[in-house]
Amino acid sequence: MNNMLLFTPDNLQELTDKLVDLDPDFGKIVTRFGYSPHFGRTPGFATLVLIILEQQVSLASAAAAYKRLLSALNDDLRPETFLPLSDEELRSIGFSRQKTRYGRELANAILSGQLNIDGLGNLPDEEVQAELIKIKGIGVWTANIYLMMCLNRPDIWPTGDIALEEAIKQIKGLEERPKKEKFVAWGEPWRPYRSVAAHLLWHYYLSV
Repeated sequence: MNNMLLFTPDNLQELTDKLVDLDPDFGKIVTRFGYSPHFGRTPGFATLVLIILEQQVSLASAAAAYKRLLSALNDDLRPETFLPLSDEELRSIGFSRQKTRYGRELANAILSGQLNIDGLGNLPDEEVQAELIKIKGIGVWTANIYLMMCLNRPDIWPTGDIALEEAIKQIKGLEERPKKEKFVAWGEPWRPYRSVAAHLLWHYYLSV
């Protein structure tokens, strides 16, 4: 896996230009708003907790809860520090009952060795996804966001992302957001740069 092409800030413009060659509509985004930022995150437990918090809520709400969590732990968020927090403490921070369970499941999986989170970067995309979705509360969308943002994989397409669906609808002039199979189909021509496409579509969504 050492020779794997990664999607990083260093090659973002190069890969974006290759994507534009595949679909000129992406060039319109670049012309109007510039190249997208690289939405990278640090791999590890803390970021997975943040992604869990982001499930089915606004990014602002998740970010506020995550900030309260870090404050409660003096910026030391690890499985060992997370687990001692009581359900009541987590609820006051902003964790639902489900997300409290998911965070505990993840922490225990890492501490028990069920999930070798530090070794995920050495695995192919499909194996990373398979390892992550074994954990209760981590579905395909969460695994794909981790693959794209934390492991910098260039060809990830997070099905079920409402912002991406809305951006495609607007860019392509559709009557409704493409969901499930239609969303997957839209991404096919953008291989092997679907992560780049997602970044540009998020950039568009956040800029209009």
